[in-house]
Amino acid sequence: MEPQNLDVLNREAIMRWEQNAAFWDERFGDTGNDFHRTLVGQGLGIIGQPVPQYYFHRLLSALLAPALRAGFALDGLEEPVFDQPHQSSRPFSWSNYPEIPPVLAARVRLLLK
Repeated sequence: MEPQNLDVLNREAIMRWEQNAAFWDERFGDTGNDFHRTLVGQGLGIIGQPVPQYYFHRLLSALLAPALRAGFALDGLEEPVFDQPHQSSRPFSWSNYPEIPPVLAARVRLLLK
């Protein structure tokens, strides 16, 4: 995807979010919207990491748009969680967060014309 198309999608995502911001502000306050406004950020992925890494948040609509425009249809979306055999001593291990799905799987199929 061309960089200018990403800019358009980012502006559109922010515009659509702002259209619904009042609804969410009532429930989460003004700071609850930061997740949708911050498209690129930095943070640590592991304890002791010497340099913060970049995170690139994209709305699901922006991720799926190229496939949908190409004639594919989304016909499956899952966020599975996996059984963990034991607790981990590592604080950021998935086994310590069994309610958070570590994977988002989407299935698209080409529509026949």
